[in-house]
Amino acid sequence: MMSHPHEPGSYYVPQYSWWPILAAVGLFLLGLGSIEYFNDGTLGPKLLISGVSILSLVMICWLTAVVQESREGLYDTQMHRTFRWGMVWFIFTDIMLFVGLLGALWYYRIFTFSQLAGSHHAFESLTHYILWPDFRSDWPLLVNPNPSQFSGPEQGLVFGWKSIITTLVMLGSGSTLVLANLGFRTQRKALLNTSLIATFLLISLFFILKIDAIAIAMHQFGITLGSGIYGSIVMFLFVIYLIQVFVAIILLGVVVVRGLLGHFSIQDDFSIRAFSWFWYFMIVTWLVIFFSVY
Repeated sequence: MMSHPHEPGSYYVPQYSWWPILAAVGLFLLGLGSIEYFNDGTLGPKLLISGVSILSLVMICWLTAVVQESREGLYDTQMHRTFRWGMVWFIFTDIMLFVGLLGALWYYRIFTFSQLAGSHHAFESLTHYILWPDFRSDWPLLVNPNPSQFSGPEQGLVFGWKSIITTLVMLGSGSTLVLANLGFRTQRKALLNTSLIATFLLISLFFILKIDAIAIAMHQFGITLGSGIYGSIVMFLFVIYLIQVFVAIILLGVVVVRGLLGHFSIQDDFSIRAFSWFWYFMIVTWLVIFFSVY
């Protein structure tokens, strides 16, 4: 670490920390627990809970350490620029992740299903009649090409008032976040803190509603990772998205606490800006998922 963090060309290097090691342990337990859970292992739920708990603790404590370093004035212009580029690359990797998942969903829906149903060319028709003569290209796909090996779900996701309310809650969180940014720019602390708390509550409500929707889809509709291509893509897409929402809840929780403690100023605005970038991206992604799946 340089002798003074604000000298020209200086760069702050954090001291040794156990948080990266604990984060690796949490990710390992999360992955192992997922494998155990989806293979009906008895240790699956316990390992999953342990992994999520460790990762949550690491995120909260690690972010707390970053906040303390920022409050001590250890970060210079170059460090703030690094934070911004880090958030940009984080959002970019998320974009590529969801582009891949949604691209796979639309590819199967538009091309693969119709090819298996023999609706394009003579070669595809021959493949259809020889291999899967009973297969029909429907959406959602309830009858897989080989139902004896992969039984499909009983029904697809239902477009109803619950899904509409969930989407309205998501849009409402974006509106309150806009008000929070307005309160920050105009230095109206009451508006800033009230809007941040409202955003936190709306995002948490969205998370709870989606957990309930996933539980209903699994137990009532039979939409699981093992119910064929439709169930596996839809369920994996929802789970990945909810993981991102869970991360957003922790990040926003830190921002809310900082707002209540009066940490933010015009010079120290990265936390609010970074979360706003991330959550606006999540709102747009949810709208794409909503119209793609339902």
